Amino acid sequence: MARSRPFLIFCPDTDGVASRIVDVLSLPEEARHRLHRDGDSPRPGALQDAVDAAVGAGADRAIILLGHDVASDLANRLRAREIARVGYVDPSAWISAGVTLSETAVVMERAKIQSRVSVGPGVMIDALCAVAHGADLAAGAWIGPSATIGHGASIAAGARVETGATVAPNASIGAHATIGRATTATEAVLPGTRLQAPRSRPLPADAGRINTNLSISRYRPVTGDRTLSADEDLRHRRKYFEE
Repeated sequence: MARSRPFLIFCPDTDGVASRIVDVLSLPEEARHRLHRDGDSPRPGALQDAVDAAVGAGADRAIILLGHDVASDLANRLRAREIARVGYVDPSAWISAGVTLSETAVVMERAKIQSRVSVGPGVMIDALCAVAHGADLAAGAWIGPSATIGHGASIAAGARVETGATVAPNASIGAHATIGRATTATEAVLPGTRLQAPRSRPLPADAGRINTNLSISRYRPVTGDRTLSADEDLRHRRKYFEE
């Protein structure tokens, strides 16, 4: 007997990711729910609305595209209604042998994960990300589009690495810390803090979303106030993926 399609729960911040999953899994309207928010927090009753929608759709499993703490709360509510949280791995993602991947992690299109990487529960690895050997991504970590995680780096629970950011080899990012767009973290970042390059060049609005008419070179790493040249890009990638 074929398994039913999962139920998808997402928010405005994850509209793009949700659209890709909807297309790949051919999810009908009744198999998805957009969570309403007030600022950074769900509106009162929004989590229960999501649970009710999943129950009403007859779901037995759900993909959750929300921030770590909210997602954990929602997963517990769903579990009480016998709906399991599950993950998603895009068909175009490349995952090496020896990767430990949680069943609730989400890995998006053309992401690359090298060997001996640990990907914890609820981790989001967005499109065109590169995660090098031996990195550790703890529960609920979010790795934004086109981000690079160097070998041996440690990303603690609930931390966010935003679009085009880089975490250097063996650097550690504390719980719920944020590495801003196009910013490079070369050493430890304390829990709950934000690291932002002072002159980061804005990336394209569609960075990380796949456009078959574009070369991946459009999403080269950004250093300071300029995009790296092709030769610099190659040296950059070699630096962060050497062991």
